[in-house]
Amino acid sequence: MLSQFFPATKALAAAPKPTYAPGRHCNVRGLTDLGRHLVRRMMSKGMLVEMDHMSENAREDVLKLAEQQRYPVVSGHSDTGGTWTTSELRRLTALGGVASQTLAGPAELAQNIVARRRYRSPDHYFGVGLGTDTGGFSTLPAARPDAAARPLAYPFHVNGSAVSFTRERTGERTFDLNTDGVAHYGLLPDLLADMASRPHGKEATALLFRSAESYLRMWELAERRAPA
Repeated sequence: MLSQFFPATKALAAAPKPTYAPGRHCNVRGLTDLGRHLVRRMMSKGMLVEMDHMSENAREDVLKLAEQQRYPVVSGHSDTGGTWTTSELRRLTALGGVASQTLAGPAELAQNIVARRRYRSPDHYFGVGLGTDTGGFSTLPAARPDAAARPLAYPFHVNGSAVSFTRERTGERTFDLNTDGVAHYGLLPDLLADMASRPHGKEATALLFRSAESYLRMWELAERRAPA
């Protein structure tokens, strides 16, 4: 796929995949002294620190700095730059931080969102956000294989809202989740409506609809933790 856009990479398809010993190898340097200074200054200003797109060692360094200050941090892209471990996610929520779930098909998405309850901290309001990162080579969910037999019915409502959604229209093109999948961001409501009808879907929807409040409370906590 990459060679379609960058022909010079075509030779990489035949190259053997690298093998690595156990452990973390993604940018082993972590934060520099200047990086630590930057993170501390961000915390002193009550700014939110996005933890994704860091190396795994840099993530560990920032988590330690955050724990020293009892300062909340955020994972908005979820696993970008290296997979978060269970321990790291529990440390994040213990600080009052918020983590997001990447997109998937409706049934898998519901399961993944509900599974994040195991990271919940009893000390903080808990919600789960959505992270897409589709500006890169990340994929979007395709139409369900059984969509023809069990389609999402239009129009639909999300989470009991009074707002009615019809098929998304862009220019002269009308999109349908049942045939197009999540072709772009405009079909995220369609995906969530479809998810709500899957096992654990209503519980997953409820957790998603807590994400805005959990984000605001995290931001308030960051401002309270910042030195006066």
